[in-house]
Amino acid sequence: MHKLNNTKLTYIGLEPKSSHTIKYSQPLELVLFHIIALCIKCLKGFYYPHLLNNYLINYLIFSSLTFSTPLNFSSIARPVVNAANIEMKPTLIHLVQSNQFDGHSHENPYTHLATFLEICNTMKIHQVPNDAIRLSLFPFSLVGNAKVWLNSSPENSLTDWDDVIAKFLNKYFPKSKVNKGKQEISSFQQEDFESLSQTWDRFKGLLRKTPTHGFDMPTQLTLFLGGLQSHTILMLDVSAGGNIKWKTLEEAHEMIENMTSNDNEMQNERATSQKK
Repeated sequence: MHKLNNTKLTYIGLEPKSSHTIKYSQPLELVLFHIIALCIKCLKGFYYPHLLNNYLINYLIFSSLTFSTPLNFSSIARPVVNAANIEMKPTLIHLVQSNQFDGHSHENPYTHLATFLEICNTMKIHQVPNDAIRLSLFPFSLVGNAKVWLNSSPENSLTDWDDVIAKFLNKYFPKSKVNKGKQEISSFQQEDFESLSQTWDRFKGLLRKTPTHGFDMPTQLTLFLGGLQSHTILMLDVSAGGNIKWKTLEEAHEMIENMTSNDNEMQNERATSQKK
């Protein structure tokens, strides 16, 4: 018979004077020495054989606890840092958990990472690299299927933050999603009764939705202008004093931003007057 407490294995069923304990901090060699010494004493008649049986049973349990039980079940290895410890405050962990990613089709991993990094950037620990903080907190930002995916990697196999991001995006934003996003951008069209500001915001939203679309700035402007309705293009040409496409990239972009800002102000004024 045996029982466990926080610091040692205690053997019971024996008289108090013959009780033996093994502390967890004892090295394996010392434990083996105890067993050999006890065997010799049993042979010489100093102890009863059942004491050796109890000792062996508890040794097997001790060995299992010490050498078979994993100390860390996470796929992300504990970061090695120069600091004495990494203390994550509960409020920070709760904040990360308020923005958890499940892996559903409607969730965007890029949006999740952007919010996660914003939270991580609010914390600084002396002698602890930013990537170490991110590696420590990232598991708390996942839930459901995404957490199952993370834990499917071998234990302690993920040691680099860039590698974690690459695997995460490859899983939840594969090439098929990139191609779909590029198709949505390249076939962009202004909708009926959609203002310039609404159209511009929706187009920029598509660009953010697929950050790896690969379209450079001139191509983005061409795709946007090509998707506008004729009356919107005419309005832009009038403001440009000619064809807006003749403007430089910076000039055209600045003009669209200014016009959309004015458009938003006019819509706000209309909304305010209607309430009155």
